[in-house]
Amino acid sequence: MSSAEMEQLLQAKTLAMHNNPTEMLPKVLETTASMYHNGNLSKLRLPLAKFFTQLVLDVVSVDSPIANTERPFIAAQYLPVLLAMAQSTTDVLVYKNIVLIMCASYSLVLDLVAKTSNAETFDQLCALKAFVLSHWRTAYPLRTTTTTTTHDEGDVEPWLVQIDKNVGIKLATIKFMSEAVLAQTKSTSGNDINSASVPDNHPVLNRSALENEAKKLLDTLLNYLIEEQYMVSPVFIGIINTLSFIIKRRPQTTIRILSGLLRFNVDAKFPLEGKSDLNYRLSKRFVERAYKNFVQFGLKNQIITKSLSSGSGSGSSIYSKLTKISQTLHVIGEETKSKGILNFDPSKGNSKKSLSKQDKLKYISLWKRQLSTLQSTAAVERKASLPIPALTAVASTENMLDQLKILQKYTLNKASHQGNHFFNNSPKPISNTYSSVYSLMNSSNSNQDVTQLPNDTLIKLSTEAILQMDTTRLISGLSIVASRYTDLMNTYVNSVPSSSSSKRKSDDDDDEDDDDANDGGDDYDDDGGLVDNNKKVKVEAEEPAEEPAEDPKDPEDDDRMQKMLQQDETAQEDAGSTIQSSSTAREIAPPFQPDTLTQDEKLKYLTRLTTKLFELSNRQDAAPAKSLPPSPILLDDDDSSSWLHVLIRLVTRGIAAQEASDLIREQLLAFFIQDFEQRVSLIIEWLNEEWFFQTSLRQEPANYNKWSLQVLESLGPFLENNHRRFFIRLMSELPSLHAGHLDALKPICLDPARSSLGFQTLKFLVMFRPPVQAIVRDLLLQLKQEDEGLHKQCDSLLDRLQ
Repeated sequence: MSSAEMEQLLQAKTLAMHNNPTEMLPKVLETTASMYHNGNLSKLRLPLAKFFTQLVLDVVSVDSPIANTERPFIAAQYLPVLLAMAQSTTDVLVYKNIVLIMCASYSLVLDLVAKTSNAETFDQLCALKAFVLSHWRTAYPLRTTTTTTTHDEGDVEPWLVQIDKNVGIKLATIKFMSEAVLAQTKSTSGNDINSASVPDNHPVLNRSALENEAKKLLDTLLNYLIEEQYMVSPVFIGIINTLSFIIKRRPQTTIRILSGLLRFNVDAKFPLEGKSDLNYRLSKRFVERAYKNFVQFGLKNQIITKSLSSGSGSGSSIYSKLTKISQTLHVIGEETKSKGILNFDPSKGNSKKSLSKQDKLKYISLWKRQLSTLQSTAAVERKASLPIPALTAVASTENMLDQLKILQKYTLNKASHQGNHFFNNSPKPISNTYSSVYSLMNSSNSNQDVTQLPNDTLIKLSTEAILQMDTTRLISGLSIVASRYTDLMNTYVNSVPSSSSSKRKSDDDDDEDDDDANDGGDDYDDDGGLVDNNKKVKVEAEEPAEEPAEDPKDPEDDDRMQKMLQQDETAQEDAGSTIQSSSTAREIAPPFQPDTLTQDEKLKYLTRLTTKLFELSNRQDAAPAKSLPPSPILLDDDDSSSWLHVLIRLVTRGIAAQEASDLIREQLLAFFIQDFEQRVSLIIEWLNEEWFFQTSLRQEPANYNKWSLQVLESLGPFLENNHRRFFIRLMSELPSLHAGHLDALKPICLDPARSSLGFQTLKFLVMFRPPVQAIVRDLLLQLKQEDEGLHKQCDSLLDRLQ
């Protein structure tokens, strides 16, 4: 993002956001897309892709500054570009942004197709949807080495590695699937886009096909809960939370969802490969809690009732079973909380066993069948047979087929003239670029920009050419490329010593001895240079009074001298000058210098020191020694938290290296989370120190902003309603609050089991911290939009803000 072009784009985006975004933001998008397809900016393709996808996401999201009537057209316009990026990217952030764009715009584009009957837009939407759905069970875009044709023993473990990889993208895909289910299912409310708005005789959309695909996607989510044999807790929790939104907005799916949820057996899941028993128990506990919250949500909103009927009179049975499950999970959670989940002893033989080799192979076979089913399910009414638009759709360049024809014509023309020889067999490249090194044609006149072709096409062309080429000719071509590399390397190596020598010479013009060492005593010279070095070293050994003439503050000179001495001795031994070398070694006694620690070693020893201090802070002396009188300059051994005060002051003011200080902060955070109720005073002291130190220097409190948010995010999963006093005290005594801090309250307010904790905290902030009232108002409005069941609680607080 340091390029001038990227800086201009960022400035353009900022300007557009503050000045007429409806007209200027689409122009910024068009400019970014054109730059992305510009072959001269190939090095910026990844930064441009990140910027482009994030900007499209900002434009099509709910809180976009663009009018709602314009968002569907913008999303439809860039479907080809998004599909091309999704197929070619290897960056997780780019692909995740694309999936989130589909989450935000799928229903909008589908509604646009229903109104305009644009078949091309619908085909592009189906193609992108099919691509996203076909990869939700894989680690895409992370590259894997798994094979799909054999089930040998070596293939099992690489397959299993993909299960919990790229969880963030899997969760985004689950959200997209839920949006597709909602958009393609009937609804009588009329408040959102649904399949009821599609007429029966629509020329492009088939309503029954859309609804059938929605059922299959919903079954895909439910089948994952039932059939997945490993404990992938984030995915399980994501699906359960997604089902709560579907069941509330589409009541006709209630029986289908609840019946599938009853078949979800948490206890039957196996631990992931390489995970500890504690990890499995925590994962299982989180999933059970999500299950319990789902049932309580359904009971609270009158979704799960005794009057449910599936045509066979099983409604009351579903109600009683789910109620019993919820009560059982609540009891299990209370018992686990009282005993402490960290006190689990795996040596007692209670740990969960893993799958056998044969069961793993069966699991992988089922996985592959599910992937093929997803790929075939993604086509709604028409298959995605439309050719995928080239990457130059927005840049208005030639399409892929025309480029291939031009490339074929060019290569055949050159091959007819060159016979068995290469057209460009020069051992020296035209320039220091990859194209000039590898081009065996006339690179200056070919005008063939193959970067516009997709990666899979380039791979096919390259592999086919290598397979069809004669071995002797292939070796000849590789030899030419190697010669060009050698020429470039020799040119570079020959240019480095001269520039290095001139620089050292200009730095040390005031010292004659230094000139001798730099000019004739280069480490890579022959014997003449070594003799000059020896002369200089001997003079220094005989005249120690001259040493202060050198700069004692420059450690690089000392290191350079040490290396020169060692290389002198080595070169003299190789030449047979063993006696002279030994005499030089006796004559020259280099000063002792301890080995310097590497960065990893420094961090390792710092970790050991910090761990030791934490152990000391936890020590409880039954009978503290009273022989020594208390001293104001010594730490109080009777106070087990005194060492923590030192660490807090050290991490905020005593260590300048950010990496080292962050390492201590991570351990402080982990220490606080272990018993946060008893250590709330230390948490507040630490965060206040972070804020005070940087603000006193008139700096932005970056460390406070980062680590206060991490404290709140780490506390989130552990907070319960009985932590009200602790949490309100923490939020009230933080020195500064901004929107990010209050966003940490959002999941608590949306959680039916903990919403009272979140709203009580917001009420306290409204009453006693007036500067954050505007932020609280924005949060309450967001909560009202996301959950209709919170309207009453939000309105009561909004009335206080009037």
